[in-house]
Amino acid sequence: MKLQGVESGRPTGPSGHATVARLRVAHRLTVAVIVLAAAAAAVGLFVPSVYRETAWVIPQNRGQDLVTLLALAVLAPVLVSARRGSPRGTLVWLGLLGYLAYTYTGAAFAYGFNALFLVVARPALGPWLAGFVLVKAATMGLALLSMTAFSVRAGLPVDATLAAAWVTLALAALSFSWWFFRHCGTRAGAAV
Repeated sequence: MKLQGVESGRPTGPSGHATVARLRVAHRLTVAVIVLAAAAAAVGLFVPSVYRETAWVIPQNRGQDLVTLLALAVLAPVLVSARRGSPRGTLVWLGLLGYLAYTYTGAAFAYGFNALFLVVARPALGPWLAGFVLVKAATMGLALLSMTAFSVRAGLPVDATLAAAWVTLALAALSFSWWFFRHCGTRAGAAV
């Protein structure tokens, strides 16, 4: 059984070439996800001192690392199957990527900053890098928002969806930056 509109692993139709190019990018990004998640999970599982959490959270983190390594062991061959156009392979590939997104999104908000934050080797660099990324996101959101405002003022057509996205990006980045520097700024300063 093949996916509808897919023959020999290649999407068909007028936008087939663009779809194939997007899938190639998605497959390459999946390889990067596999490498980074495997490194983070392996260090979390095999280096006992990496987690700076309470005694009851550390076993949960290490258990999650073990499950993540098992999921990655399944994700690698499933990616090959998905690249060949298998509907089951594609479904499992997307499901496992969803699992990783869910897991690491939760980890980003639930766990304390440690040496693996943003897969950075130097412990003090993680919070500084996070702060830098948040400030850059806020400035980018505000720059795009001001560009949109100037376009409206000049009478140029503006896509309302993009304008809403810029407002959301700017507000989210500013909010996260405020929270981050309020709660983590002193830890980052003390760690250097």
